[in-house]
Amino acid sequence: MNNVISVSKIQTTESILLIGGTDPSGAGLQSDLRVVHALGLHAYSVTSAVTAQHNTGVSDLGVLNAAHVKAQLVSVQKALSNVDARPLAAIKIGMLGDEYVINAVREGIELLRKEGHAPRIIIDPVIVASSGERLLTADSEIALMSKLFPLADVITPNLDELAQLTQMSVDTTRDIERATHCLLASGARSILLKGGHFDVESEQSSDYFSSEKLNFWLIGKRWPDRENVRGTGCLFATAITCASAQGYAIADAIVLAKTAVSRGIRQAESIGGAYQARLGDMSPHDWSVDYQDFPLMTPEAPDAKRPVLARCDTLRLGIYPVVDSVEWVEKLINEGIQTIQLRLKTDTDTPPTFEELDTQIEAAVEVCRGRDIRLFINDHWELAIKHGAYGIHLGQEDLYDADIHAIAEAGCRLGVSTHSYTEVARASWINPSYIALGPIYATTSKDMPWVPQGVAAVKRWVDLLKGEYPLVAIGGINLERAKALKSSGIGSVAMITAITKAEDYRAATKKLIEVWEKE
Repeated sequence: MNNVISVSKIQTTESILLIGGTDPSGAGLQSDLRVVHALGLHAYSVTSAVTAQHNTGVSDLGVLNAAHVKAQLVSVQKALSNVDARPLAAIKIGMLGDEYVINAVREGIELLRKEGHAPRIIIDPVIVASSGERLLTADSEIALMSKLFPLADVITPNLDELAQLTQMSVDTTRDIERATHCLLASGARSILLKGGHFDVESEQSSDYFSSEKLNFWLIGKRWPDRENVRGTGCLFATAITCASAQGYAIADAIVLAKTAVSRGIRQAESIGGAYQARLGDMSPHDWSVDYQDFPLMTPEAPDAKRPVLARCDTLRLGIYPVVDSVEWVEKLINEGIQTIQLRLKTDTDTPPTFEELDTQIEAAVEVCRGRDIRLFINDHWELAIKHGAYGIHLGQEDLYDADIHAIAEAGCRLGVSTHSYTEVARASWINPSYIALGPIYATTSKDMPWVPQGVAAVKRWVDLLKGEYPLVAIGGINLERAKALKSSGIGSVAMITAITKAEDYRAATKKLIEVWEKE
């Protein structure tokens, strides 16, 4: 399937700073600038080296004198001090060449910070060329790790660079996880292992991310007829930098960047004897996300068995109330509701006992039995399986605790809440029975750390995911908002207070069903 979504970037006037070497074959700063311009940001650039290389070798490193690098950084600082300058939101650091340049870059960053800039810093540690030649000495590696790594928000080594920096084996997924965690101890906030050269016989390309709070594998499709595409490492790190400058969280920035890399490889062209990544017709104001490029995310190894969950009987689940009692389940299915979720509150001063939960879930399933009702049980997956519920709904935080394979083996459907690119990628690996998107509007039913997405975002998600999963919009939805959302193409809207707090729940339910089912 070739679903395309044009994802509007976060509106911003920020700029980024690119520090690295030139590459006459099209990688390095040349590749960086193409990515920045394709994504509509402004870039300052500082050249650290003028290399002579191509796809088969390096003939000259051409590392610049540290004084030249420092002078360029001072020029950038002066440009940023102008009243009409765009704030510096992110810095991408690539090839540096030697420890003197590393020291100059460190001083330049400290100067920018003194001037009030607080950019995210992404370091792509260029140590070894694609052809195998070293681009950084051992002493300079030590300086890079001690002087710059502690400043980085993300470090993006490839497989060879991870092995070189840690002096550890990186032959297996477990090796990669151990080496990445070891490198994390150097002081950086997070590490992204660019795994394009790992397990090249596989049909997928897998990268590994690690931070203090989050670890995951990011899995994309491998294009075997596009091997050895030049500039993909630069593209990946620079795309992360661009998304970070636009305000995306680091994990979301990595998901978007992975999508851009996959797009670039899929559309690569052979030029000068080597494939060059091509982003194609990306609008200067948009990320162009295509489902065939969108990655999967999992905390498990990339070769782990994916669950095979039962499918819902339709892509359009309709009006989907979320209620907190068996009584509400019975009342609403009597009014024509066919999809409903039982969310039993356990965060009260007197939470129900296990026995009470068991009794209520059993009663809800019994109420729906033989009536062709899609009853989803929120959170309590073991009890849902025990009593034969149609399905289960889990939030992202619960996915790590539930036994997804047990849910699949029981034949239960599984719906998953999502709020961001990261969470959609995580849900997609599970291959759920439906995906809930939210919050669409501000809601008082639940404390939410997420900014409401609005109808435009729903349209973008529908364009990306339609036909793949039933989609449910949730968060602050009432009758008027349901009318607005229907035009987005979403197959279902979930709500709580629009029905349960209505003066006349029967009338409210009837009107919602009429609006949603009207052609």
